[in-house]
Amino acid sequence: MDVAVTTSRRSTPENIRRATRYARALHAPYIPRAGRSLAQVMESAAHTLHRRVIGVLVVTEENLSVWTPQSGSLYYHPGMALNRVAALRRGGSDPMVEAMQLRPGDHVLDCTAGLASDAVVCAHVVGSTGRVLALESVAVLALLLKNGLARYCCDNPALNIAMRRVRVRHIDHKKFLASCPPASFDIVYFDPMFSEPVATSHGIAPLRPLANYDSLTTETLDLASSVARRFVVVKDRKDGPLHTTLEWDDIRGGRRSRIVYLLRNARKEVSP
Repeated sequence: MDVAVTTSRRSTPENIRRATRYARALHAPYIPRAGRSLAQVMESAAHTLHRRVIGVLVVTEENLSVWTPQSGSLYYHPGMALNRVAALRRGGSDPMVEAMQLRPGDHVLDCTAGLASDAVVCAHVVGSTGRVLALESVAVLALLLKNGLARYCCDNPALNIAMRRVRVRHIDHKKFLASCPPASFDIVYFDPMFSEPVATSHGIAPLRPLANYDSLTTETLDLASSVARRFVVVKDRKDGPLHTTLEWDDIRGGRRSRIVYLLRNARKEVSP
């Protein structure tokens, strides 16, 4: 997935240095802004690469954003994690946390990070003794996520702490799972990108042109079952293809929601 890298219209020498550094990391062309629109920057990058460019990473003094002609600018934001962490601190419940049976000290692998809202909630629950690793297969999204988790601040200290706890790695989850020893994480989690958006999910709409829509296969679930110590948990629509076509050890949620959490128990190694 090719992108271009540029700066804001009022770029500084430091922003230009950052932009060129990010361009090298992404193996993407750096295109000087020079008063051009982002559409013109994208067109220039496509001409340079002799192939289609999906969007533009924009480097500013404050943060990073990714612009696409379909959805405009995508900035990092914790999304519903803001409300979910606040609710947990008030003693409330969270359907994902309950489905995972998540507890302090757990190690969680989020195989489909997106904007890491779920990973941040997990990091809050597992606490300082736990671990949350979020995988993102799209390089520019992984970069946006790393920068956002490190720099975003709000007036909820617990959320700020949780965001800093999440570790992000740019890698395809199939490749990462294949490299893991058995029982490396307590929970392995998947939230595949729905091919049809949930109507209320406005926060991830700008993410959709950049997202990875690869289907979750039985082979990947088998691999994840060997990496998990307790469960593999998959988020799906109540009428979704994973829920309706595959077998699960448990299904949670969905009574008053269109979302369900599908559980597969860890695959225990059988001694000869």
